[in-house]
Amino acid sequence: LWNKPIVGFKIGKEEIEYWKNELVDLEPVEFPTDFVRPTYRLNEGGMLYFDIDKTIELKIREYAKEHSSTVNIVLFAAIITLLHKYTGSTTPVVGTTVTNRDDDELENLLGCFINNLVISVDISSDMSFDEISSKVKEKMFSAYDNKDVPLENLIEAINPPRDSSRTPFYEVGFNYNPRKRLDLSLEGCECEEFRLGDYLALVDMNFQLHDDNDSLCGFVEFNRSLYCRETVIGIVNHYQVLLSNCISNSSS
Repeated sequence: LWNKPIVGFKIGKEEIEYWKNELVDLEPVEFPTDFVRPTYRLNEGGMLYFDIDKTIELKIREYAKEHSSTVNIVLFAAIITLLHKYTGSTTPVVGTTVTNRDDDELENLLGCFINNLVISVDISSDMSFDEISSKVKEKMFSAYDNKDVPLENLIEAINPPRDSSRTPFYEVGFNYNPRKRLDLSLEGCECEEFRLGDYLALVDMNFQLHDDNDSLCGFVEFNRSLYCRETVIGIVNHYQVLLSNCISNSSS
């Protein structure tokens, strides 16, 4: 209800034009699969939890500070770079979510006020990580400035080719979630965090990173009709190695 009137105003039209320029002729890019993609999409999900090595985590925070960037952008740039390394694509595409609670009247309402953004960055193999990170930063800020158009409206406006085996625009997702460490103490109870098991995969592979300022950890939701768990473990390990190497040699 809040999104519908926005699109009718001038700002909505300008935002739609921005996304048309960004997404026209854009094709999803995915990590190489273990199995042939089914004719119709199956959403059988697998879940893999992992921790970012402490040494790498400290490198990420120092790099973000030195380059007037954020941990989110550094992690996102590494996902873009990893997808480029695996596929050779010069326009890797990654989806992310953003909150839409800018209106004061929404602050006290319960519900999920989020939107999906599609981030594509033009890169090449001879670019340094500094250059890639800078381009990701610029592209993400531009996307945030045009975040109010719901993805379903963009699909309607752009009308990308439909494929029953895929989602429109992107098949790899990434989300960075800064959070405080939970205090699970309750009088008379023993409490512990419960990790979700295999559940649902809305895209081929979705990376979720959590940051409590003391550690970086997260999980990957992956489509079990396309990937073996061992393959996803390898991709996560490569991600950590790439983060370490790119930050240590960011200018080359």
